[in-house]
Amino acid sequence: MYMKKFFYLLLALPLFASLAACDDDGKNIPDVSISLEYSGATLNDGALYVVKGETLAIEGINVTPAPGTGKATLGQTTYLWDGVPFYTTAISPFGVNIETEDMSEGPHTLTVNAQIFQIDKSTGWGVFQYKVVIVPDTDNQPDDEGGGTDVPETTIAESVD
Repeated sequence: MYMKKFFYLLLALPLFASLAACDDDGKNIPDVSISLEYSGATLNDGALYVVKGETLAIEGINVTPAPGTGKATLGQTTYLWDGVPFYTTAISPFGVNIETEDMSEGPHTLTVNAQIFQIDKSTGWGVFQYKVVIVPDTDNQPDDEGGGTDVPETTIAESVD
């Protein structure tokens, strides 16, 4: 009698193991694109150029689900300037104003870490960055409309690590 129960238990073990191993979280991250609305800067070759003393305004960050996927939204969003966090918000449209008056001229890095929630997906983090060049005057700023919308190359993962 015990041997029969033991035998059935042995037969069931692969089933239980397969259920435990069905962790497809890597495939279950949000499937979205992110766009950034900005003003006070010109965009050239992926870099934002800002005249010293002007304000770079990130007016909003938008998330768009991939076709055929569920609705998505952003959560906590943190901005980093040259690797140092300086602003966090969880309020739509997730914007920030960056004053350049006291910043040194030259290249800087603006990084954005945004929490992403999507129906039927694991919580994810979208990370993207821009090179921001502070220039002394408009003569050193590439021609552009001075604002707009950009779709940055975004890495989406289950954590910001």
